[in-house]
Amino acid sequence: MNEKVGDSKKGGGKIRTIPVTDLNRALGVNDRFYFTRELFNGNADLFRETIDKLNRASSTAEAQDIMNRELADRADTEAALQLFELVERKLSVK
Repeated sequence: MNEKVGDSKKGGGKIRTIPVTDLNRALGVNDRFYFTRELFNGNADLFRETIDKLNRASSTAEAQDIMNRELADRADTEAALQLFELVERKLSVK
């Protein structure tokens, strides 16, 4: 997963450099639908619970453990990598 996140960062862009202080605020409606559908099989409650856990994570390692545990077989998908990139941006603000 770490290698794929590193590769996805090479694209850069201004939007990827904007700090994230709260994942709930950073995710728009389309993002929520996308992640819920792609990562949580449409289960909005599980999506919200996982986002709350990720919001409370204090390190990248902790966030990665949460994602690996909650997403299981979907942890290496493009959607998971996009979500993890947001989490890393949030953790870099601290």
